[in-house]
Amino acid sequence: MQIVIAGLGKVGTFLAGELSLEGHDLTVVDTRSERVRAATSNFDVMGMTGNIVAPDTINETGLDEADLFIAVTTNDEVNLLSCLLAKKAGCHRTIARVRWPEYSADMDYLKEQLGLDMIINPELLAAQEIERVLALPGAIDVDTFSHGIGEIYKFKILPNSVLDGLAVKNVRSHVADNVLLCVDERNQLAYIPDGDFVLKGKDKLYLAGSRINVIKFFRKAGLPTAPTQRVMIIGAGKIAHYLVEDLLKEGMEVTIIDHDLATCEQFALLHPGCIIIHGDGADADLLLEEGLMEMDALVSLTGFDEENVFLSMFAHRKAGLKTVTKANRMFDEVIQDLDLDTLINPKKLTAEFIVRHVRAIANGTGSNVETMHKLANDQVEALEFTVCENAPVIGKPLYQMDLKPGVLIALITRGDESILPHGSDQMQAGDSVVVITNNCGFTDISDILNTTPYPRQNQSTSSAKGRKVKP
Repeated sequence: MQIVIAGLGKVGTFLAGELSLEGHDLTVVDTRSERVRAATSNFDVMGMTGNIVAPDTINETGLDEADLFIAVTTNDEVNLLSCLLAKKAGCHRTIARVRWPEYSADMDYLKEQLGLDMIINPELLAAQEIERVLALPGAIDVDTFSHGIGEIYKFKILPNSVLDGLAVKNVRSHVADNVLLCVDERNQLAYIPDGDFVLKGKDKLYLAGSRINVIKFFRKAGLPTAPTQRVMIIGAGKIAHYLVEDLLKEGMEVTIIDHDLATCEQFALLHPGCIIIHGDGADADLLLEEGLMEMDALVSLTGFDEENVFLSMFAHRKAGLKTVTKANRMFDEVIQDLDLDTLINPKKLTAEFIVRHVRAIANGTGSNVETMHKLANDQVEALEFTVCENAPVIGKPLYQMDLKPGVLIALITRGDESILPHGSDQMQAGDSVVVITNNCGFTDISDILNTTPYPRQNQSTSSAKGRKVKP
């Protein structure tokens, strides 16, 4: 597709990198020439320095022939106006990033009036992600597929638990037989485990299965399963605004701490059902005084990554709480060694959400990718395909398929039913199929088969320990 991206901050730069790798014809626009030069040097894209709402810039970017326009500048109004102008210029589809809650309340109206295909709110996405992991505190992350019917859960193996030292082939007899272990993350390397792979304490596992069966699995594995009841949130920003609405609806008790008095007063008016504390969230004495030890979870959402990390580490070690940490700039390699649970990066969530949407609308043959999630520090992809009538995977049991190395069929969704696949199961036209792979760039369900030549970009090595992905 021919795509124009306006704005080269973290989201725009991530999009330029991902979408250029997938072979799209990209043009990027930003008012800062140094960012345009960096993008054109690092990626296979055309670059232009200018204001995207200026007539000359609109004409020069070729919006009249573009299939998709993505506006992710730092200004909501510029994003909305540029999408309107792009539509008038002849662009087929438009996506706008809009962050302010005032606009979010009127998303449907704006989409209709401006002809937008999507309005995406990073803070709302982050709040929804946090609410999912608080609902099942044993999970670090939850990725959804098939409009929420299928889910893949990430969790950490507790040392000396039943899973520590257990071979994958023995998981069904010792723990549960109705879940599927998809990926093991150990020492910043990702493995697609075979039956002889031995699990270890502190490994991070990705698990497919229904929520009921995953809860049973977590209980037997010694992980918490009771829904969160009491939450302390540090930082009353936009994410907290959306999050509190969801948590109060779920019947949770919420305490908010923020250093700014005006923000606390405004928050109290908008959310009278929660406790608002004006104070320094980094003050350990204040946290303890306000009931940290009686909480089930701490969510650190200040504007400083370092403060969020330290707050979460303190809450985890002092009170053993489930922690959620917002971090926009921290290095994954550093964070992996810290004693943290769930990490939330709103900008990365936004970029990945847009990439999934682009993949869903990209034209191709057979069965296209509907959804894509990056797992294990981007070393593995979870891809959702819709099986079309002419797909070569139809009518053959899974155990008879000649799959490429590093490919695992994780979920099959048929109607409202989520199927955990076994060797005798077959795919049918209309099924949604989730594929776990360390290969890059799959665009069709047929790419999983060895009969379809495909140059893999990430090579994997097969052994009794599973297939290791080299980062």
